[in-house]
Amino acid sequence: MGGLLAADHAGSNVCQSADSNSAATHICRHGRAVDHDCESLLGSRLRALAPRGETGVQSKVLTREAELRSLRSQLDPHFLFNALNSVAALIGSDVVAARRMCYLMAGFFRQSVSLGREESIPLSEEIKLIETFLAIEEVRFGDRLRKQFEIADDTLKLAVPPLLLQPLVENAVHHGIAHLLEGGDVVVTARQSNGLLELTVDNPCDPDRPGSKGTGTGLRNVRARLETVYGHGARVESTATSTRFRVTLLLPAIAAVVKNNDQDNAHTHR
Repeated sequence: MGGLLAADHAGSNVCQSADSNSAATHICRHGRAVDHDCESLLGSRLRALAPRGETGVQSKVLTREAELRSLRSQLDPHFLFNALNSVAALIGSDVVAARRMCYLMAGFFRQSVSLGREESIPLSEEIKLIETFLAIEEVRFGDRLRKQFEIADDTLKLAVPPLLLQPLVENAVHHGIAHLLEGGDVVVTARQSNGLLELTVDNPCDPDRPGSKGTGTGLRNVRARLETVYGHGARVESTATSTRFRVTLLLPAIAAVVKNNDQDNAHTHR
């Protein structure tokens, strides 16, 4: 097991051990593909602007887009690293579960690639991503991981940046549920009031848990993305007690633009 984690190509070896070569290939190539797409799109914008000369406004817009793409490109490798570690933890004891996790990961990345190209998506689509992510983690944690969605119907068609909640839910699992022998509930809520969309992710935590070895990438990127998109119109709040941790996001309640007349699955998750 130590050799798998120490090797530079650990992810590939783990997935191959689970007889999921196609899924592993899709997953391991995803980060590079996204980076390439972002570079190509940014390059085309620069070439289009160069003949006309950039105004101050155009320069600011281009800088903002570059910042957003940089932040997005950090999210997927962060999730991939943690997910592959989860596969590695399973491979020695449950090959079938490790194989299932590989295929679930491939499905998650297919979803995130499609939605990640958008500036914003309906909250309903973000919730679907979270459900897929939690299905991946349920393979590892089993009954220890329980989920609860309290999503108001009138929030499902509101716009959010793609992959906004995923890193927060990931933190709830890896820094909360993972440290509790009995597990616990990850609670995701959404409601709107006074022109704002309020999103919360709440999880139990062990008061005697060891200090985190993480770098805070997920929460830091969420803060930076909201600031870049909404400026002072959005904020992130976190509260901690000895047994619970909660992150609350407040952002403008703006209707999402739904393409191809797709219908959202407007229902409340329980």
